Amino acid sequence: MRVHGSRRWRRAPTPSTRLAFDGRCSAQVQDGNGELNRGELDAFLKGDTGLDAPPRDSPVSWLGASGWKDLLALCDMNDGFDQLRKDFEKNKDNWKAWYDLEAPETVPLPDGHSEKLTPLQRLCVMRCFRPDRVYNAVKTYVMGAIGEKYVQPPVLDYGRIFAQSTERSPMVFILSPGADPQGDIQLLCEERGMMSKFRFIALGQGQGPKAEHLIDQGTKSGHWVLLQNCHLLVSWLKMLEKKMELMKAPCVAPRPVSRRRRDSSRGEEALGGLFFDFRAIRTE
Repeated sequence: MRVHGSRRWRRAPTPSTRLAFDGRCSAQVQDGNGELNRGELDAFLKGDTGLDAPPRDSPVSWLGASGWKDLLALCDMNDGFDQLRKDFEKNKDNWKAWYDLEAPETVPLPDGHSEKLTPLQRLCVMRCFRPDRVYNAVKTYVMGAIGEKYVQPPVLDYGRIFAQSTERSPMVFILSPGADPQGDIQLLCEERGMMSKFRFIALGQGQGPKAEHLIDQGTKSGHWVLLQNCHLLVSWLKMLEKKMELMKAPCVAPRPVSRRRRDSSRGEEALGGLFFDFRAIRTE
C-alpha cells in the first residue's frame, strides 16, 4: 500500500514536494514503531520559535545566531544535544572542518556523535549548522526509515498512467521548462494502435473553438486529444472544466465496444454517449 501510494505521489511536480511527502511517511512509520520523538520533530520542522534572545552569543563567527539559538533549544530537550554542544565548544576546529565540507551529511559528525544520536536528531543538528544541506540529509533519513526506492528519481510510466485514467477525466501534465511529453504520448498511441486517432493542438489566442471542436469529435469517435500550452489560454479552461463535468453526468454513459469496433467505428455510431477510447490530455 505504501509503495503504491508513493508511486502516485511521486508524480508531484517538484522534487521538494515529493521529498516532503516521503519525509512525512518516514516519520509516521517511526511513530508507529514507537521510535519518534515529537518534540524533536517539531524542533526540526520549526526550530526555536521562542522570542527571547539566546543567553549568550555563538562561540564562533561562522555559526549564525539562528543556528546557535536552535542548538541551545535542543540542549534543553536532550542531554545528548548538550554533550554535543560542549564537544563543539571544546573542539571548534574539528567542527569547522566538518562544517566546511561540500556535503557534510555524507560524513559522520565530529566527536563520534553520529553513533550517539538518532537519525532524526542528526537532522536537527544539520538544521543548526548547515540548513542548506537539510534537503539532502532528509533523503538519507528517508532511505534509513522506509527504503532507498522512495528517493530514487521518478520515471513516468505512461502505460500505468493511462491504465489509471478514464474517458471521463483528463490527464494533466505539469511540465518543467524544456520538458515535452508529446513523443512519449505518441509512442503510447502507437503501442495501443491509436495513432490514426491522435489529435493535438497548441493553445493560444483564438485556438479555444478549435480545441473545443477536437474534444467534441474525440468524444464521438474515440480520439485522443492533446491540448498543449494550456497556461496560455487560462480563460478557456473554465469551458473545458464544464465540458468534462458534463461528461461525468449519469446520462452520458461510455459506449462499451469491442477492440475492432473501437478502431473502425464512425462518429455517428457513438452519438448520444461518451466513446470508451476518448482521452483528454493537457500540458501546462
